[in-house]
Amino acid sequence: MAPIPKSFLILALLISAIRPVRSAEPSTSTNTPTWIARPLSLPDAIDVALRQNANVLKGKSDIEAAYGVVLQTRAVVLPTVRSTGNFTANDPGLQESFPSPFPVHLPNQTWLVDLRVLQAVYQGGRLKSALRQAKLTKEQALAQYEAVLADTILEVQVAYYDVLVALQQIAVQEASLNLLTNQLSDTRNRFEAGTVRPFNVLRAEVELANARPRLIRARNASRIAKNNLATLLGYDVPKNIWEDIPLNLTDKLEAEPMPIQLPTALVRRSNIAPS
Repeated sequence: MAPIPKSFLILALLISAIRPVRSAEPSTSTNTPTWIARPLSLPDAIDVALRQNANVLKGKSDIEAAYGVVLQTRAVVLPTVRSTGNFTANDPGLQESFPSPFPVHLPNQTWLVDLRVLQAVYQGGRLKSALRQAKLTKEQALAQYEAVLADTILEVQVAYYDVLVALQQIAVQEASLNLLTNQLSDTRNRFEAGTVRPFNVLRAEVELANARPRLIRARNASRIAKNNLATLLGYDVPKNIWEDIPLNLTDKLEAEPMPIQLPTALVRRSNIAPS
C-alpha cells in the first residue's frame, strides 16, 4: 500500500477539528442509531474515524498537553511580573488631630503597591536550551499525532476491506453450499434410477457436510470484521445488537489491474534474486 502523503494528514486534521460529529447521534423516532442505516463509503469511514476514533481523540489530548509543556518550558525566557500590595486602615476616632492655628489631620488609610518586572539576561545557556527544548517538544508532539492519524487511516482501510472480503466469502460459501445441495439431490435421484452406486451418494453427503462449517466460519469472520470496523470508527453499538452489526458499506471489492511489461518484471526479479 502506498504511503499516505503528509498533505492528506494535515487535511484530515483540519476536518477532524472543524466538522461536527453527526454519525453517532441517535434517531429521535427509534432507539436505533442513524449510522446503522447510513451508507458508508471508505472516505466516509476515514472521516468518521478521524472524528471519533479513541486513539485520535487521545492523540488530540496528548498534543494539547504537550503544548502546555511547551508554554511552560518557554516561560523561562519570558519576563516575569511580580507585584505586592498592602493596605492599612485605622479607626478615624483614634486618629490624633492638632487643632492649633494650623490644623493637621493624619490619614487613617495607607496604601502600598510594589510592581517589579524581571527579565533574565544570562543563565549559563539555560535560556537557549529552553527554547530548543520547546521547539523539539512541539515537533515531537506533531509527529506523534501525525503517526496516530496515519495508523488510524491504515487500520480503517484494512478493516473496511476485511469486511468486504468476509462478505464475498459468505457469498462464495453460500453458492458452494447451494451447488453441493443440488448435486446431492441429483445424485440421490440418479441412485434411485440405478445409474450410480451408494458410494456416490455418501460422497455427496460428506461434501455437503464439509461445506456447512466453511459457511459458518465465513459468517463469524464477517461479524468479527464488522465489530473491528465499528470499534475503529468509535461507534457505540446498541445493546440489542448481539450478533451481526448491519453496516451498509457502499464500496466494492475490486482488484485494480497492475500493468507491467516483461522487461520491467525481469529487471525487478534480478534485483531481488539472492546473489
